[in-house]
Amino acid sequence: MKNFILGIKCHLKAFKFLIKYKFWWYSLVPFLVFSGIYSLGYYLGNLENQNLPSSDDDILKSIWYYLFNGIVLLLSYALLNFTRYIVILLISPILSTISQRTEKILTGNKYKFNLSQLIKDIVRAIKLAFRNILYEFSLIVTVIIVFWIIGKFFEEYKYIISLFEKIIIMMIAFYYYGFAFLDYTLERMRFSVEDSVKYMRKHRGLAISIGIVFTPIFHYSNQLLLETKTYFEPNDQKFYIIILLTAIISAIVPVWSMIASTMALNEIEDLKNNEYAIK
Repeated sequence: MKNFILGIKCHLKAFKFLIKYKFWWYSLVPFLVFSGIYSLGYYLGNLENQNLPSSDDDILKSIWYYLFNGIVLLLSYALLNFTRYIVILLISPILSTISQRTEKILTGNKYKFNLSQLIKDIVRAIKLAFRNILYEFSLIVTVIIVFWIIGKFFEEYKYIISLFEKIIIMMIAFYYYGFAFLDYTLERMRFSVEDSVKYMRKHRGLAISIGIVFTPIFHYSNQLLLETKTYFEPNDQKFYIIILLTAIISAIVPVWSMIASTMALNEIEDLKNNEYAIK
């Protein structure tokens, strides 16, 4: 509970920190990435079929037509439904920079560029990402199956059961998003994947508190866009305005949470003592 409260307090401090040191400039990158990806997905999903094959066309032209349109629709679906994951992946270098700059302001620590260490960090990040995706997916599937079975035995309580199911799934999402933000600092402390996992289990309250602020705003804003999209005509300019407003909010949140996670770990570990930093 102490670590959970620390994470919430650090978010309050981080917002003032973000404004004071003009970190909001970093939001331009996630803003452009988010709005660009979603607008492209929306545009591709509303492309009109101009050259529909006729009975006179040869079979190869028809196959090419349906194959091309299938790829376009698949790409549109991926861009619209997985925007949040694509954005986090693409802005990871920016998040790393934000974390390092936050630590430098708080402690004076600097980090020398090292190519071999960079390659190790990239390999480590990929291993950890795949590990966490697998664990998160497995946990969510397990929760869904367990609550489905429970619901079959207690159908009169299905709404309460469904509520508990959603809460547990959200808590899992909070934990893994918080884990991802906190790990940027642990990486600079040369934690292995196994060390990071052990650390997060010990400080799961902190991970959840970082994720509990980030996830509802960033993650569910994407879901809200998908639901809102059905009320607009294809390529309606009003919907592009909604994308723009959502992108602004979604661009600030990762910067805010990155600062908060670095501040929280500094409170716990006193990052001045990191032996791998240049004093």
